Amino acid sequence: MATETRVETRIEEAAVYVDRARVTRRGRVRLAAGLHELIVEDLPETLLPDSARAAARAAVPARLLGADVRRTFHAEPPEQPVAELQARVEELEAEDEALRQRHEALVVRRGFLHTLASSAGEQLARGIALGRSPVEAGAAIGTFVGDQLAVIDAEALAVARERRELAKRLAAERSQLESLRRERPTERRRIVVLVELEAEGETELEVSYQVTGASWQPLYDLRVREAEGARLSLGYLAEVTQRTGEAWEGVALTLSTARRWPPSCRSFSPGICTHPSPCMAPQVRSAGRRGGAQQRMTMRIWRRQLRPGRLPRRWRPQRPWP
Repeated sequence: MATETRVETRIEEAAVYVDRARVTRRGRVRLAAGLHELIVEDLPETLLPDSARAAARAAVPARLLGADVRRTFHAEPPEQPVAELQARVEELEAEDEALRQRHEALVVRRGFLHTLASSAGEQLARGIALGRSPVEAGAAIGTFVGDQLAVIDAEALAVARERRELAKRLAAERSQLESLRRERPTERRRIVVLVELEAEGETELEVSYQVTGASWQPLYDLRVREAEGARLSLGYLAEVTQRTGEAWEGVALTLSTARRWPPSCRSFSPGICTHPSPCMAPQVRSAGRRGGAQQRMTMRIWRRQLRPGRLPRRWRPQRPWP
């Protein structure tokens, strides 16, 4: 029975193509001897499952047995910015509910005063007619009711003003939250790597995968310098855009003009072409010395130039790895 171990990884490299990117993550974990499932969680939903590759390096004899990409679901997006924004929205909603209850209480008080004024007015009129109540009593009651209604109206206006301002803030926060939820959906991917160690030791895990939502385009800056004899200066820049849901902070960034598989290679896992007509087939290679020396296990892509539409016999369509 394999032991599940979650590995904390960070993005080390990102190779950006014209319509996607290949992201490389690395992390370290100390493992006991035996069979382990190394889990890399919270990967973007746009991850292409067939593009995932895994490599493991250990200071002890070990074997890389396979890897798999699985789907996971969360009640809310797990990213910290989304959680913080959700908490702010809930606080504003609680404030709005408190203001609504204050407004309802003011409505009840206003209704009570109107009922009191109506009932007291009838009894006071009867008392004055019978000579039991002075006229000044009616004036005092009218002044009291008027003052209380004025206080209630002023408070109701203040509550309404606060609710309008709060509604603007709440609408802005909700809009930002919905935008983040669309960019960072609750569906995620996880990569599970199965390794077996013969002894306890530290293992470095490397996973790479392709994601959509990333691209780059060249930018050219042409300037004519008349002061130097009308010389033309050409500047070459690049603009990188990514909406993968991951933060590329402090990564080694590479830009590539490589294209996708040609039609003759569609039987294999989706990948990136570096030539109009290459074919690549994934193969698992294990290299390294045993007996305490560092061992490296990785999946490599071997490429070879072929004429269009022709494949070697040993590269016939096969089951995609893993």
